[in-house]
Amino acid sequence: MSKPLILVSVLVLAICGAALAVYGFWRIKNVAIQPIGAKNCAVELEKRITRGDSLSGIIEPGEEVILARNFYQCRDIFRGDVVAYSYAGNAAPIIKVVRGVSGDNFGVRKRAGRWEILINRETLLTSRGEPFSVDQRARDLIQGYVDSYGGVIPKDTVFLLGNHASGTLDSTRFGLVHQSDIIGKIIYNASN
Repeated sequence: MSKPLILVSVLVLAICGAALAVYGFWRIKNVAIQPIGAKNCAVELEKRITRGDSLSGIIEPGEEVILARNFYQCRDIFRGDVVAYSYAGNAAPIIKVVRGVSGDNFGVRKRAGRWEILINRETLLTSRGEPFSVDQRARDLIQGYVDSYGGVIPKDTVFLLGNHASGTLDSTRFGLVHQSDIIGKIIYNASN
């Protein structure tokens, strides 16, 4: 993509972001954002109401969020993104935080009788500052992936967690997730 096209794309996204800030993203319904380029990068925005408390402290049960469906079709996933994931055991997608991305080192370490989760040799913490610590079963699952991939999250794969220190229905139960199973990005009101 040429520099002028990139600048135009960035400008369009900046204007859209400013419009969201001024008018509030709560008023958006089924809007498609189509960046310039060869790929079909259309993003469909849908209002959703959260259920469950696995992200309590970040997003509360019953809170309204926007699902930016297909957001990652043409964009990278970053550590800290809140995403909707198509979990085979659920009819509705589940919402989790990306805690590890392709190329990150990952593992577990025993401390105070529990297993802490490490990304890039740092203990992962919840939004409340509590270390994620898991039981032996979750440790064995994570360690199996560590052993299989040499302690590095493979290409096009992410590590997802809720916001409870002891784990939720997340990568501590179902393992690493391929990016193709990520439905989209969750946009939420971080000021709540």
